[in-house]
Amino acid sequence: MQPAIQIADGANLADHGKATAEALAHCRYRLPGAHHGVWQHPHWQVVEQAYDLPDVYVSYIEVKAHLADTSIPIRCPRHDLYWLYLLRGTLEIATRKAGKPLVYTTENHYRVSYLPAGRYACRFREGTHRIFYVVHKPQALFREESPELGMEATVIHAVKARLAAHATSPQLSMQDGSAGAIVRFLRAPGATFLKRKQAIIYLSLELVFIAYQALHGRAKGKAVDAEWAGQLKATIDRCILQGTPVSADSVAEQFRISAVYARKLFKTHHGEPIGSYIARQKLELAVQLLQEGDQPANVARYLGWTPAHFSRAYKARFGASPIDIL
Repeated sequence: MQPAIQIADGANLADHGKATAEALAHCRYRLPGAHHGVWQHPHWQVVEQAYDLPDVYVSYIEVKAHLADTSIPIRCPRHDLYWLYLLRGTLEIATRKAGKPLVYTTENHYRVSYLPAGRYACRFREGTHRIFYVVHKPQALFREESPELGMEATVIHAVKARLAAHATSPQLSMQDGSAGAIVRFLRAPGATFLKRKQAIIYLSLELVFIAYQALHGRAKGKAVDAEWAGQLKATIDRCILQGTPVSADSVAEQFRISAVYARKLFKTHHGEPIGSYIARQKLELAVQLLQEGDQPANVARYLGWTPAHFSRAYKARFGASPIDIL
C-alpha cells in the first residue's frame, strides 16, 4: 500500500499499539477495516484512516495543530488529481522550498487539484482540522474518454498530460451535495469488505459528478455573466444616444436583476462603476453635440441633466465650460 499523500516525517510515526489506539479513539469518525497511521510531533498530531482499492484511494485525516502556524512536511509519490474536502478547519499546501502557496481551502469547501509528484508542506492554523480526500487512479478514471465529464474541468487535462505543473479548480462549496455524501459514508462505511468497496466506489463516482456539475455551472455562469455585462453596456449606450433616461436601476429593471447585482456585474467585466460609465459616455456625446452646434442648455436636457449639473460635470471632466466650445 502506498498512500497518495504521505507524511514525510518517519521519525514521528507512532510504532506502538497503545499510542495508535488512543489517537484513533479520539477521532470524530472510526472507519472499520481501514489502514491507519498516527504521527505524533511536539507541535502536531496526524491520524489517517484510509482505504486503498485498485481504482481509488480514499483517506480521512484528522490533524491537531498546537501552534498558530503549523507546517507538516508531506510528499506525493505520483502525479495525481486530488479531490480535497475540508470538513473542519483550513488547509494550505505549499511548495517545500520556496513556500509558495498552491492550494488553500477553507472549512466546508473543496478543490479538485492536480499536484505533480514531489515534496510539499501542509500548513494549518492552531486547532483541529478534518480532511477527506479521494484520488481516482488514472488507469480507472481515465481508462477511456468519458463524455459526461465534459472538458470544463481543465485539471483533468493536466492529469492526462502528466504535466510537471500545478493546477487547481476554484474553491467549491460542499453544500453542493458533497458534504452529505461524505458524512454519510464516514458514519457508515460498511461493516464488511464487500459493502465498504461498494460504498467507496459509489461515493467516489458521486463526488466526481457533483464536482463536474459545480465546475460546469460555474463556467456556464461566468459566460452568462459576461454576456449580460455586454448587453448592459449596449443598452446604456443606446439609451444615451437616444436621449432616454438611463441609470443602474433602470437598466437592472430591464434585465430583471437587482441594481446591486447590475453594478457588480458591470464593474467586474468593464472595470468601472456603472454610474461613472454613464456619466463619461454622456459627456463624450455632449462634446459631439456641442461641436455640431447645439446649445449647452439643449444638450443638458437631452442628456437628462440640469444646465447647472451639466456645466459642473463638463468642467470637471474637460477643465473648461461647455460654452467655451461654441
